[in-house]
Amino acid sequence: MLTKNKNILEKLANENKYDSWEKDLGKKDSEDLKEDIKSYKKYVKLLREQLEKGMSSGSIKKDLDEKIKAVKEIESNIVEKIIPIHRKENIEETPFYLKRLDHVGSYEISGIVNETEYLGDFIFVSTTSDGEVAIYKLDKDEKTIKWIHLEKLEISAISSMFKISKNQVIILGVSGEVFLCKLDFDEKELGNSKIYVEKISSKYDEYGFDMVRRISKNYFARRIGEKEIEIFEIDLSNRKIVNKRKVLMKHTIADYIALDEERILIGDKTGNLFIVSNNFERISTIYEDSDSLRKIIGMVKTESKNISYIWVFLSDGGFLYYSLKGDRLDFIDKIEVDDKVFFASSDNETAFILSDSGKNYILEENNGKFYLNKKAVENFYADSFSIGEFEHILFDVDGNVDIITIDRINTAEKLYNSNFIKK
Repeated sequence: MLTKNKNILEKLANENKYDSWEKDLGKKDSEDLKEDIKSYKKYVKLLREQLEKGMSSGSIKKDLDEKIKAVKEIESNIVEKIIPIHRKENIEETPFYLKRLDHVGSYEISGIVNETEYLGDFIFVSTTSDGEVAIYKLDKDEKTIKWIHLEKLEISAISSMFKISKNQVIILGVSGEVFLCKLDFDEKELGNSKIYVEKISSKYDEYGFDMVRRISKNYFARRIGEKEIEIFEIDLSNRKIVNKRKVLMKHTIADYIALDEERILIGDKTGNLFIVSNNFERISTIYEDSDSLRKIIGMVKTESKNISYIWVFLSDGGFLYYSLKGDRLDFIDKIEVDDKVFFASSDNETAFILSDSGKNYILEENNGKFYLNKKAVENFYADSFSIGEFEHILFDVDGNVDIITIDRINTAEKLYNSNFIKK
């Protein structure tokens, strides 16, 4: 028992373990953390003295185990508070690892990946610029990607894809085509997988499906012309599309996204952002740019856990981002980069930003803000998809697939391995 307690206490190191942190903590840092460090020093010293007496006498007090447990809890609180402080000091230089996945299987796509949906168990479905829809399996351990099955659609060009169930997606074409695809796959027998395609419409109307965004399960929006958005419903039971209502803007619509079932965020080409709410009838301005040369060129919404981020890309290379919690939309920051960015994937702790120059950016969250990594990833990627755990799948224009892992410090073990305790 004495030896066991001695080993546990030794793992706590000495009472001066966090001295350098206590000295470096400024006024902006947590007073609670300073108190935790003082308590830790005090209790480790007392426990060591108590244990040494017990080793000499051959007996120790019965409450030593409870005291050691209490000290470990104090240390856990210290580490939890130190992680974001330490991370901020090094966040622009967080290491990352890029690995090209080996292609396995008899299928191979010919086009560039456009959109991706996750089906579960690291099985995905993607559409391509050649009108293909493909199922594939990612093996993170083996670093392989296996294209399981693909179908070539009779379509001018794919505009959008939306998952409507675990094994069904709707695909919309720029000329008005509508396809329902059933993805028949067995996670244990992937070789028997099939994609069954049903064409619902060859040409819905003269507008086609441009810039389609999902609002809710069966409700969507599309841009008509340059200044109008139309809300519509896909009625799968009757295999038809029902138009609902339209929103007319004063200026050309650059991009838009659905914040929720009641609100759409619209960016126009003059550089302004608007929220259309209350049954899509009231318009309120949330951002106006005084620089007439800066235009909004794109927007993306990323979701994870209990928060979403809205990314607004600007023509001069900068981008804005907002947090969305419930019905509250808050501007967080603007980040300047040298390139025009057009897409982002995010797990809400890391983000990967694509640009049209082939220079791509890594962002890492800390205390509610994202920080830009000094190192960029150079390759012409067409799409990215977050798979969690600070990893993103990257599809380049040549058909290659990479996986990037961002070595984010988020646990005590990673903190200790980073040599955070100053000698």
